[in-house]
Amino acid sequence: MNKLQIKYIRQMLGLSQQELGHLIGVHNSLISKIETGTANLQPKTEQAIITLFSEKGISDNDATVINALLEKRKAV
Repeated sequence: MNKLQIKYIRQMLGLSQQELGHLIGVHNSLISKIETGTANLQPKTEQAIITLFSEKGISDNDATVINALLEKRKAV
């Protein structure tokens, strides 16, 4: 999962950085840093985000489609 996917899906779910951080047990500043690319996404944090998104109804396939759309949008 990359920073664009995380930010887009978080916003799509109506979650603030603070809410996402709280739900997965990290500080909201880490979410901000991950989304801006100033911090690396650690495997444990990535898995927590994937699990939460899955619980909110976002499947791996959904995330893949979202990533493809975001990449296509960047290319335009």
